[in-house]
Amino acid sequence: MPIDQGTSLGSERASAGSAMTPQEFLRWWGSTLSGMLPGWLKAAFVPNRNWVIVRRDGDSFLVYSENGQPIGSLADSGSARSKVRSGDVLALLEPGEAFLRQRRLPATSEQHLRSALRLQIAADTPFEIDEVHDDCRIISGAEEGGQILAEQALVKRSVIAELLEIATANRVDLAGVDVADESGKPIGFNLLPEVQQARSDAFLPQLNRGLALGALALSVLTGALALVSMDRKLAAIERETAVVRSEAAAVLDLQRQANARVEAIRMIEQRSASPVKFTTLLDEIAAALPQDSWLEGLAYDGKQISIIGLSRSSDGLVSKLEAIPGVTGARVVSSMMRDARLEADRFRIELLLEPQPIIETPAVEQPQDTTGFDLEDNG
Repeated sequence: MPIDQGTSLGSERASAGSAMTPQEFLRWWGSTLSGMLPGWLKAAFVPNRNWVIVRRDGDSFLVYSENGQPIGSLADSGSARSKVRSGDVLALLEPGEAFLRQRRLPATSEQHLRSALRLQIAADTPFEIDEVHDDCRIISGAEEGGQILAEQALVKRSVIAELLEIATANRVDLAGVDVADESGKPIGFNLLPEVQQARSDAFLPQLNRGLALGALALSVLTGALALVSMDRKLAAIERETAVVRSEAAAVLDLQRQANARVEAIRMIEQRSASPVKFTTLLDEIAAALPQDSWLEGLAYDGKQISIIGLSRSSDGLVSKLEAIPGVTGARVVSSMMRDARLEADRFRIELLLEPQPIIETPAVEQPQDTTGFDLEDNG
């Protein structure tokens, strides 16, 4: 039958999603998550398959060796019966007993591909979905333009039922049913229902789902632990920062206290070492200022005096300050600004002091005897 290439997988996805049962959804989701794991890890947990090929021979099976040569029938050959007990039994169907079709579809997960092809059975094949058992595979090396080449095999349920009856009669547990290709080798399908497949065959999807879910849970746990660890580190950093800030504030406070003490000591030393007495200069400045002038600040370093204040008669203020004894000059440091509220000019003036030689204190002379009498020794 010709294959319809016009149907897009997007429409099939909508139909598959609406018709998917919870069990099928979990199976599809597990298959999708299993793609997160590397192939070598999944392969390490999957046992190697040791297939024993059998073909139907009347009411029994004909057993074949690894090189494709027949060993004998299960009905009359002990070697054949011993062979089927050495591995997983795979019943091989003739090409005419199966319906094969190929379709090129966008790349998707295996479970989604299986669902999409299964929903098209009634439209593309002469069978209904409940008349056949199906399986599909992806043909490797046939990718083209971002699409894959998928092949589906359909076998009537009556054929599979007859094989199961023969297997039961001969005490054989079938692990799978496949279709022979032109050379007589298995193509790669398993047309047995999942509930009747061998445990080793059903172990693969369960393992993939378990490993995928385990990887997802491990990723979530790792992320949660990373967040918890990060929160703890941030909390520890915040505590350390608070301690450092407290210590820094204490150090700055001690530094301010030390600077204040150093400044006070320096001021005392300057005032003590200056040849011009500070108190005398302060009295002279107070006398030189007009009655409508007052000071707001004063700084003295032994060589000059800086004064800040307000004056309602600032004209001639500099000349009056220059007339102070011991002052060599006076200059306005910043331009005078008018204070409208006080109706006075704000000034800042520096007074240069005249250096004076340090006068050494003369030695104290011994007082002379003014009695006019010599002391005599009356001894």
